[in-house]
Amino acid sequence: MDEQVINLVEDDKSLMFWSGRKNGRDVYEKQVSKKITQGDLENGFTIVFPASIEYVNYSFVQGFFSSLSTNLDKNKIKKVVQIRSDQEGFADLVWEKFLNNPLDEV
Repeated sequence: MDEQVINLVEDDKSLMFWSGRKNGRDVYEKQVSKKITQGDLENGFTIVFPASIEYVNYSFVQGFFSSLSTNLDKNKIKKVVQIRSDQEGFADLVWEKFLNNPLDEV
């Protein structure tokens, strides 16, 4: 079975920065949650961020992963979710913010 790849979309191509817990939750709920299966949570999936998004702040990451964190611990999430972006170092930035800060309770 091929790994699930989810391409996130940002309609405003001039937007370069995603921020805010609510926005993170909204992006996850609208663009990711309904596309992943239990198998994806066990075997892994990839999230591709839009090329226009160069940076996400901690609160966006906190909100984005908050739903996943109700079922999986941080280490399991890091293991099953691959982050891709055209921006060099973007995945490392996301994981640094994710692993080094507490997650928001849903």
